[in-house]
Order: sequence, then structure tokens, then C-alpha cells
Amino acid sequence: MLSSKITVPLPESGIIIRRSGKYKYVYKVLETYRNAKGQPTNLRRLIGRLDVGGKRLVPNDSYYEFYGTDADTEAIVEPMPVIENIVSIGAPFLVAHILSRLGVTQILEGAIGGGRAGAV
Repeated sequence: MLSSKITVPLPESGIIIRRSGKYKYVYKVLETYRNAKGQPTNLRRLIGRLDVGGKRLVPNDSYYEFYGTDADTEAIVEPMPVIENIVSIGAPFLVAHILSRLGVTQILEGAIGGGRAGAV
């Protein structure tokens, strides 16, 4: 089974890329100014994160607010983990445990034999 994510080209200007954890995030710079100490700073908004190759952007909703939906989109196809076996033990295990605690299993074994009572 495969999973896909939409990617778009990185905007050519007005962005900042910052690393946080294992991902690099892309921000659109909304305003640049100097703070009270005279240091340059900016007001920015997250528009997505870089894809695995670092050449394209996996956008979020804010990206589409700024750039619209007419961008050159491309789907990244990533393999999803395959689950080989699923074993459901919840309800049958619970019922068998309750019957055993109440003594019903022993009564059934005495009445109809051990082979059939074990199937309950």
C-alpha cells in the first residue's frame, strides 16, 4: 500500500527555512523590522515543510492562503508499512475468562466432555 503527499515548488523569495527536530520548516516572511534593542527580526508564518529531498515544499493550509491553488503540484509516493497478521483476541478471550471465573466451563466439561467445552 502506498501513501502520497502533495508537494509544490519552493517560493523563489520571501521565505525562511528553519530546522526543528528532524524536519526543516518553511516560513513566509510577512514583515521585517528592528526590535527595541535594534536587532533585525521578522514576523513570519509557517507555510509547510521541506520534502525528503529538500527541493520541494509539502504545503499546509497557510501556503494556499498566500499562493493560491494554481501551483505546480506533484505527489510524493511513500510506501506505508504492511501489517501481515492481525489477531483479534479481545472478545473471545474476555468471554472465555468470564465463563471460567464463573465456573461455567467446568460445568460444561462435566456435562458434555472436555473436548467440546474447550471450544466455548
